[in-house]
Amino acid sequence: MNPSQISEAVVAWTGWQETPWPQRSEERLANRLGPDQAALLMPYVRSWADDFYMSDARAVAPSLQAMGAQAEEDFRKLHPEASDDAVHALGWCYTFDFK
Repeated sequence: MNPSQISEAVVAWTGWQETPWPQRSEERLANRLGPDQAALLMPYVRSWADDFYMSDARAVAPSLQAMGAQAEEDFRKLHPEASDDAVHALGWCYTFDFK
């Protein structure tokens, strides 16, 4: 699967820059990319989200800002192909969940 498509799907799924807080939505993804494309991309989106949440930044970072930065850095080591928006979208979710 094309990394730019996965990145776009992550952004849509999280609600990044569309919603006031993370609102993961397969429906929003399907509305943006079509149901067939959304169904193909969701396993990759979930995999990237799972990989992002493997970060232990929530347990070791001294602040919310540092936690987000560290988690993003950890993820970029696993997925350098991810767009900046996708990384920030997952970081937004992560810091919101562990604030």
